[in-house]
Amino acid sequence: MPHRKIGPVQKLAAAGVLSALLLGGCSPGQEPDADLQRAPAVTNEELPEVELEGYRVPGAFADLRFVGADWDIAPQERGGVFVGARDEGEALEFSAVGSDGSILWSAERPILCTGFALVAGDEGRDLAVLTDISTSEEAIAATTATAYDLHTGEEVWGPVEVPGPLQGPGLVFGAAPEGYMGEAGPQTALDPTTGEVTAQDDEEGRVVGEYAGLVVTAEDDALVGEDGQTGQRVWSVDAGELGWDPADASAAPGSEPGAGLALVTGGEGASTLIDTESGEVVATDVVEAASDPTAGARVVVGPADVRAVGEDNEEQWAQSTGEEATIEAIGTGLVYLRIGDTLRVHNVFTGDVARAYDPQGSGRLLVPEIITDTGGAVFADESRYLIAAV
Repeated sequence: MPHRKIGPVQKLAAAGVLSALLLGGCSPGQEPDADLQRAPAVTNEELPEVELEGYRVPGAFADLRFVGADWDIAPQERGGVFVGARDEGEALEFSAVGSDGSILWSAERPILCTGFALVAGDEGRDLAVLTDISTSEEAIAATTATAYDLHTGEEVWGPVEVPGPLQGPGLVFGAAPEGYMGEAGPQTALDPTTGEVTAQDDEEGRVVGEYAGLVVTAEDDALVGEDGQTGQRVWSVDAGELGWDPADASAAPGSEPGAGLALVTGGEGASTLIDTESGEVVATDVVEAASDPTAGARVVVGPADVRAVGEDNEEQWAQSTGEEATIEAIGTGLVYLRIGDTLRVHNVFTGDVARAYDPQGSGRLLVPEIITDTGGAVFADESRYLIAAV
């Protein structure tokens, strides 16, 4: 496997450019590259082990084996499998890495017009959906989506033509904006199980996000959750509950609040956390939210506080932060918060400040970005990602 080192500054710059390209869409007239290895190739190759000398890692991961992954695109995780991508010059190489640090499969896609999402189909089957460019009768370049079994690389459905790049949350695709800025065009949602279209923007409402088969749309007077397969309305939330006009709703950028939750933003910038199964408003005036399913808790960050709610949506504890905070990671009963230049760790069960690192330790502090339900994790280290393998 080719291995090309990128310096810390170059790495960050490359990641930013790649992210813009992934979201920016295809260049007019761009033709697909037929020479890429599009079908996932099973490798079972072990990632190289990394020595932890000179690093400080949280105690929960101190006894685990660490391996290095040379990804340029930040990884996602589902079902104990990490998926990231590396810039190979003419293409992106996506790789799926198991919790033991072995590469399960890899596949290539064009450097432009591509993105990926990890989703769940019926009966909890974990899927990786990769986008691509293909020719069509109407256009030289068309964007398509194909789903693969996350654990084996087996093709499950697709390719399905979509209106443009992946926008999310879930399997929501939209025509790319002109250039790298501006609003995306009309959006379409796909069913994770079959790849069939389940919702599209129309005069009655706009697609906000797709959440495990449930499609959230914004109508003039309500935010609506619909079963993607049947089209049946499951719930609706009006302006009085949201605290803002539903017609202005959009998914909070980059939000990953956890299974069964949607973080939706109104026109004034205020965000509301919604239970996607019931439509119940879990919290308002939300900056960020994340879940630790092993602890049965959802952590919600507000403008100057952090609090946890249980799976019954009842508040369990609250702590002041004094200023806006961001969630670095959550799992193994701990939530890692960045407050200004300070890292603060809380016990998810009690809200108490926790001692995640050995106070006698020394070296560069590594903070997890992803923590799995089985106790593995991903850390970012300047020019690479480190995986704590289980």
